[in-house]
Amino acid sequence: MYFIGFSGAHRTGKTTTAVSVSKELGEGFQFIETNISSVLAKYGLDPKKEMSFSERLFIQDAILSKAVLTYEKYSSLSEESGRFFIFDRTPVDYLAYLLADVPSTGLSSEDEARLERFSGRCTELMNQYFLKIIFFQQGIEASNESGKAVISFGYQSLLDFIMKGVLLDERVLVDSNIIPQNLTRFDLRVEFCKSRLIALKNNVSRMAG
Repeated sequence: MYFIGFSGAHRTGKTTTAVSVSKELGEGFQFIETNISSVLAKYGLDPKKEMSFSERLFIQDAILSKAVLTYEKYSSLSEESGRFFIFDRTPVDYLAYLLADVPSTGLSSEDEARLERFSGRCTELMNQYFLKIIFFQQGIEASNESGKAVISFGYQSLLDFIMKGVLLDERVLVDSNIIPQNLTRFDLRVEFCKSRLIALKNNVSRMAG
């Protein structure tokens, strides 16, 4: 399966970059939007409002379950066509948003067990489906928008560190690249991603041949 994931906190340019990269690389690459907002809206949750850990665990599980259905759908298409699918969210993101909401006072034994299961599931899905993950750090300018999570330097920094920690975990076997934080120009970020994906495609072709 030729899945590529763009990972990072909200409002770091993942979706916009994924659209441009897939268009510029053309044949053989296709962008798949995850649309987290639709899942939140389905359950009447506002991304701008605080959630309890139980609410966060519930919604992240719903988001992950929807993602699994998408992965299953496109995995067969990828194998048949040799096409690379670019996703603007990954299990790295889903796990990080849950971990960021763990209260400092700790969790009940039940929630601890649910968190451990969720973490293991995210790791398994990363290893099962993704060839490469490109991580988007903070850096670009963004403004608050309706239906989107609030932009907060502190919260996004926390997510940055958690996501990079997840990618460094020895249980995560997926190859990853991190976009330098000072690479803020959109066109340069697009070129960074394109160069990594072209190299990946060439490597896959060599191994297949």
